[in-house]
Amino acid sequence: MMAVTGSTNKLMIDGAIRAGADYVLNKPVDRDKLLRKIREFVKVEGTDADPAAASTSDVTPVEAAAAARIPTIVAVGVQPGDVEMGCGGVLFRHRAEGHQVIILNLAGGGDADSDLAAAAAQAAEVLGARMTNIGDGGTPDPEGASSLLQSVFADFGPGMLYVPSAAAQSHGSVESNRLALAAAEAVPNVLAYQSPSATLDFVPHLFVDVASFLARKSEMLKYYDALGLPNVSVEIAATTARYWGRFKDPEHVEPLEVIRRGGAQPGENIADAPPDRLVYPSFLTPPYAPALGGAFSRVLEATLGPIAEVGFRA
Repeated sequence: MMAVTGSTNKLMIDGAIRAGADYVLNKPVDRDKLLRKIREFVKVEGTDADPAAASTSDVTPVEAAAAARIPTIVAVGVQPGDVEMGCGGVLFRHRAEGHQVIILNLAGGGDADSDLAAAAAQAAEVLGARMTNIGDGGTPDPEGASSLLQSVFADFGPGMLYVPSAAAQSHGSVESNRLALAAAEAVPNVLAYQSPSATLDFVPHLFVDVASFLARKSEMLKYYDALGLPNVSVEIAATTARYWGRFKDPEHVEPLEVIRRGGAQPGENIADAPPDRLVYPSFLTPPYAPALGGAFSRVLEATLGPIAEVGFRA
């Protein structure tokens, strides 16, 4: 039996081992270490459970994550910097809870020797995320992007997906949104972030407190500052978080549009989704959601129905 915890309290860890745990893994979880330990614990048919006899194909990423109850989060962007700018603070909150984060950029950073790819690699390291970049034209290639999305969704079975809002000036953002949603039928929870090219039609339903993670987000974004990407910078990130903080008690938030919750569309009851597929992250449930109040909230609810909790599949 393996125990996964965010605690560094030695008495608690000793207690877990005395209670029967064979190994205690600390959050944030290192995926390679997790897979190695799972292979050690899983008896492979036709062997004497020798860890060396188990190949990497013996435990798939989906099985590994499920075995340790580690939710997988996928965030899609056009190019490096988009995801980090739009929902970087939220992703740091996921990582703080031990969730696996995968970033897919569909039309930028594909040249491994470029400054953009180098900055992306450093940003991903700060976040502790896996990142894949394809293309460099600013607009996704439908075939290549769809193939990547379908492969990752099939291999990792994400419970939550973040996409750029369709309310954007950039055709790349609109197309990335479309391609991601087309491939994400099996993903129970989908949220849209404010992309660097977002328009005034971006209407968030949910605000997430990221005040405690702004410094980490700034550390990640600093690698992009020298590249001059439009609306991607440490300064703009702090200003934007403060702007949206007008709607919440926390002074710094990231806004999100709710596209799908627990397999339900906005306005549908989240209870309609199978309960065994849902695990609720504390930062996406009250008091952080719903965020909007007053007349604006009443207009949204008249259009979308009551804004419920957001959950994701483990």
